[in-house]
Amino acid sequence: MTSRNILLAERAFGLLGISIACWMVYRLGPSRIMANIRSIGWGFLAVTAFKSAQYLLETLAWMLIASQKNVRMPFWLTFKTVLEGEALNYLTLTRMGGEPLKAVAFRESLGLARSAAAVIVLKFCNLLGFWLLVCGGFALALYSSDLPADAKTKISIGIAFFTVMIVSASWMQRIGLFGPLSWILEKFEAPSEWIREHLRRLTRLDDHVLETYRSKPWRISAAALLCTLSWVEEIFFIWLALRFLHLNTDWKSAAVAGSLALLFNHMLFFVPWRAGTQEGTLVLAFTLLKLSEPAGLSIAILKRFREMIWVFAGLILFAMETLRTPYSWNVQTPAK
Repeated sequence: MTSRNILLAERAFGLLGISIACWMVYRLGPSRIMANIRSIGWGFLAVTAFKSAQYLLETLAWMLIASQKNVRMPFWLTFKTVLEGEALNYLTLTRMGGEPLKAVAFRESLGLARSAAAVIVLKFCNLLGFWLLVCGGFALALYSSDLPADAKTKISIGIAFFTVMIVSASWMQRIGLFGPLSWILEKFEAPSEWIREHLRRLTRLDDHVLETYRSKPWRISAAALLCTLSWVEEIFFIWLALRFLHLNTDWKSAAVAGSLALLFNHMLFFVPWRAGTQEGTLVLAFTLLKLSEPAGLSIAILKRFREMIWVFAGLILFAMETLRTPYSWNVQTPAK
């Protein structure tokens, strides 16, 4: 596939998602959606401000993973880098566009390879935290459902299987993510100097990832816990929004709805900006739980608004940083 075809596919998925969102607003009634949004009022400022907890927790997790002896990671710089990186992730198709920025931001103090290794480990902690939250939501759903015991057992086995696959990512990082690729490239009859140089860099990156796991086992566990709590903020947002809408829904329903919506939303990662999918998955989760569909769409729209506010803030910080001290993406200095 050429880059042009990928761009066309990305635009097609984006337009399809926007069309689905518009159709849902039309079907559920624009007046009902607007009435729900207006009823929240000042509460929108509260839920928007509370999203800072997600960036704060990820900042603390990254500081735990990346901190070294005689190397201090300033809190504000780390927080700002997390905010900028997540803003770039929001705009990219794979939601990985901000990860290189996080690694480059601390290359001078940590070395590029060590900084990149910390970002890789942080990404795993984030993935593990996400899956733990989803597993908790499914556990609540199974506990409160009237499904037969046989069906509950099969679903539990499936969840356990995927949990093992997620946890195995940690094992893969310990044995080396790029080791197999390096081994394959070494089998070429006459590898060029360009290939040899990249083999050395990949091997060095694997060594730093392994060193991070060996030297900071308790910090990795603490970082995974912080990342899990950062995902819990998404559940708290739904519960709080339901309270502002004066809907008598318990926290279990909010947890299950949020977990289902997060899982479905991440399965549709190929849709740019998650246009329409974020709204559709939350409405679907509310429908499955027999909750108010207009309330689900209203909460999804509010979620979109608050995300855009933080993305806009991150992009402003990134633009200011780039104008002041442009990031050098072509780094040739060997890692420390």
